[in-house]
Amino acid sequence: LALHHRVAITRHELICFFDAWWRPHTGSVSVYRSGTKLSGTTAIRYCTLTVLLLVLHSSVFATDPWFGLAVRGGASLSNPQFSSLPGYPSANIAYDPSIGFQIGGDLLAGVEFAPRWWMIVGAGVTSLNTTAQSRETTTLSIDDEAFTAVVLHNIEFTYLSTDLRLAVMYAFPAIRLQLGVFGRVPLIASVEQSQEIVEPPGIEFPEGSVRIDGEGELPGLARLVQYLEVGIASNGDDVGAFHISPYIMAEIPLSSISTDVAWSISTL
Repeated sequence: LALHHRVAITRHELICFFDAWWRPHTGSVSVYRSGTKLSGTTAIRYCTLTVLLLVLHSSVFATDPWFGLAVRGGASLSNPQFSSLPGYPSANIAYDPSIGFQIGGDLLAGVEFAPRWWMIVGAGVTSLNTTAQSRETTTLSIDDEAFTAVVLHNIEFTYLSTDLRLAVMYAFPAIRLQLGVFGRVPLIASVEQSQEIVEPPGIEFPEGSVRIDGEGELPGLARLVQYLEVGIASNGDDVGAFHISPYIMAEIPLSSISTDVAWSISTL
């Protein structure tokens, strides 16, 4: 659900904002990527400069920009293509795709750079919970009694990220189509691996009904995950000074959430 509010802003105001933003600040966080050290604040400033240059270029032809808030919620499809996580016990059985849930929100800005064509930039946060599961038929021995059992291997995955988005939207008379890319930078990415005996019923491990194999940060956590977004929205309705527009968006992963294993997560 997107909530838009149109605001008039001049190129002079944008330049003044950028001048204040670019001035040196005390303290920074260093970011390492492919052997290159880059100050976190410097990286943010370069991203800001890129966005402002695009907006300044577009403002020659554009109407007043709008600013908005998008609230997202939907189902996620986890597609793990591995049989074990490094550092965790493994039965060497491939994990199956599973359904999870994702919620998030974005602050957006849009400008019309040509008739019916809009450029949209945004920043937000995403919270995701999903699993990777597999079932194994094996022989267990508990209290000196051997029996055939079905064991459910489960990996619970919790993910919180910041998102940076760039998209192009075309407005038809009744609907709007949007295509873009965005990146996710993880803040939290934790896993908990466990086992549970599902057959025969009533049988438990000595530790209890669920045995925890390990927990911690996802091994080989990717510091940036790229996505392609494709969406369709209705033109919505005006409510006072605001414009409310529902939309459907598909997020298609272009990279894995881990550099150690192939694990992608798509969302609708």
